[in-house]
Amino acid sequence: MKGIIRTAKPFLSPKVFAPDGSLPAPKAYVYRDPKFGFSMIIPGWWQKYSVIERSPSAGDADYGVFFLFKYKGKTYGDVFSLLVFRMSLQRWINESYDDSPYVRLATRDGLIFAYTTPGELPEEFLDETGNDYDDVKYALPIRLMSRMVNGDAPKIARSLKLAAKPSRKQRKHQPMRSS
Repeated sequence: MKGIIRTAKPFLSPKVFAPDGSLPAPKAYVYRDPKFGFSMIIPGWWQKYSVIERSPSAGDADYGVFFLFKYKGKTYGDVFSLLVFRMSLQRWINESYDDSPYVRLATRDGLIFAYTTPGELPEEFLDETGNDYDDVKYALPIRLMSRMVNGDAPKIARSLKLAAKPSRKQRKHQPMRSS
């Protein structure tokens, strides 16, 4: 009997696994913002573990889109926030926003688009003493949030696309609005 001789490397599946190990992971989707028209690519598995909220004012920002972590029917803090600031780039720099937790992504027409992620896990994940996280009770949600914040959020931020600006010709031919 002849031995088996492998002439090629084994094929590794390109399928992507969801965080809970199920296969395949849901397909990524495009989030399009209704107010500013920007878009971002969100991992499909986030649909099960996040809730999207929008706010016309968000601290220093003039607008915010917040992806809140959801697990077993309970909503916790944000895992990714995209914020829109109405200010010039010069003011942003002068007020030291580049040295803040906000990460500047884009500027356009007096608007600055930035994102932020949480620095800590929600306090609900603390143990009875309140001094440390309960890594046994909250092992899976902690892993999910860590993946969302440290792995996915920077990729989502890099996927930001601003809506196309209308050309001068398109702006010129738009009907006047009466007030």
